[in-house]
Amino acid sequence: YEENRKHGLGKMTYRNNLAGEEEEAEPDENAVPRGGSYLGAFSAGMRGCRAEQNPSEVASEGTFSYSNGDVYVGQWKEGKKSGKGSYMYAKDGTKLIGEWENGKITSGKWIFPNGTFYSGKFRYNKPFGKGVWVFKDGNQLTGTYDQKEQVNEDDPPPDDEEGGPPKPDPKVWCQFKPSKSTSVRGGSMFYPKLGA
Repeated sequence: YEENRKHGLGKMTYRNNLAGEEEEAEPDENAVPRGGSYLGAFSAGMRGCRAEQNPSEVASEGTFSYSNGDVYVGQWKEGKKSGKGSYMYAKDGTKLIGEWENGKITSGKWIFPNGTFYSGKFRYNKPFGKGVWVFKDGNQLTGTYDQKEQVNEDDPPPDDEEGGPPKPDPKVWCQFKPSKSTSVRGGSMFYPKLGA
């Protein structure tokens, strides 16, 4: 501890609440469970390094194991994913590996268990802009991802108040527009199995 706040290497376990759960409200059966444990660097009471520090230059690494089985391993800044890191989804085995900023991936790879991956830019943790799909057989498909906000009738109209609570990321539809396909003749990204 430093100035009565967590500082240095440590472990923190977070209570497994349901997202949006209030003390007197009935729990929503569709709510996402939250919680888990963090093992890594703390600074000024938060995961990772301070706002004015560069996560690549100071102790900022940590592992967060979420209650649903997801795991993030990488750099943190002011309690959010920031710098180099990887997030593994327990539900389907996919991974996001790359550069993170303010808790979201901004560029890197989206890797599937079968070896196929997408490499490019991201916005709202989804592909955005130019990128390339690379398939298990080595074939590649370049193109651009466009994002379109999903309209929800239940959402209140946006207010232009400054300084209010941070707004959540919009839900977006992603559409891939291919531009160029490159075939690899007789190639494979994987070595043949010996003795099979």
